[in-house]
Amino acid sequence: MDSWELRQRRALLMLATRPGKPSVSLLRELAADASELDWLEVSVWVLAPDDAAPGILAPPAWHVVSCHESATLLGDGTAALLVDRYGVVYAVWQEPGGAAADILQTVRLMVAECPECGGRLWQDPPGS
Repeated sequence: MDSWELRQRRALLMLATRPGKPSVSLLRELAADASELDWLEVSVWVLAPDDAAPGILAPPAWHVVSCHESATLLGDGTAALLVDRYGVVYAVWQEPGGAAADILQTVRLMVAECPECGGRLWQDPPGS
């Protein structure tokens, strides 16, 4: 996977997870909004420790990546990083816990603030 392929096409939401209830809950809540994230042109990458990656249930469009460094970097936690389509870090969450709604609202705000991509918000999102 190469984030350069997304440049000027899609934003990127990276979720670094650990096995455990907070991570599973966050992934489940965000997965419920997977079609909206895709419609907003956001690619989702889930980074998980080698032993946990195969067991993560994610929507088909999401990429689950085995990353043994995530165990060292996170300890027992979870983190989220939102990068706009030009490669600029827009937001970072440490221990987002149940903050899926906050993450989705921030994605919507980022898209609205981008003159090149904000036009999507004038259309009806999927399922409405």
